[in-house]
Amino acid sequence: MHGKESASLIRETGPRIVASVSYPFDGNERAVGLAVVREVPAIRRAIFDTPPATMLALDYLLQRADVDSTRVELVGASFGAPFAPIIAALDRRVTRLWLVQGGANPYALINVGLREEIPWAPARATVAGLANLLASGPRFDPARWVGRVSPRPVVMVNTTGDERVPRRTTEALWAAAREPKEMVWLPGLHMQPNRPDVLDALIGTVFSRDGMIRPAMER
Repeated sequence: MHGKESASLIRETGPRIVASVSYPFDGNERAVGLAVVREVPAIRRAIFDTPPATMLALDYLLQRADVDSTRVELVGASFGAPFAPIIAALDRRVTRLWLVQGGANPYALINVGLREEIPWAPARATVAGLANLLASGPRFDPARWVGRVSPRPVVMVNTTGDERVPRRTTEALWAAAREPKEMVWLPGLHMQPNRPDVLDALIGTVFSRDGMIRPAMER
């Protein structure tokens, strides 16, 4: 489950309005192996279109009478975390940025993500390097953008057993962020729908720090 469906993973929102968006990807989501090469143009379009698409969604939300324009919290989680600093840096309507299980260095993140599909490290490094180049990874590295969010606060929420986001990438992103900022470490693995305990802990942590009523799921 991903994109616009991710909001359904939050069982209780309390007084909050929670919205999620899908990546504007018009290619084959089931492509694997060499078939992914054919999807590179669509992948590049989706990467470049994600920040403006999210800001368009915010345009809509802020037109609603039930949305408080003075409290806009942007949460980038997992694969969405690299995009969130770009959006927050460009859109001053975002009042606080949350990075949940995110890291800097797109090459390193891609490399880790390919471990199962390409077990041999030298081959994986080559593919990851090419993918990072084609996807304009250096330009979209969140470490280049997160510092521009200040003086609005940045909060990073991570898990100690995250098998998809290397700790060194999380620490690099933290180092690039400017004050005010906060780092939270929780036990657990990387988030996914079949790990409700991890999801509940991450969501509960975000909600417990947003200054609103705490949800029942919080631990």
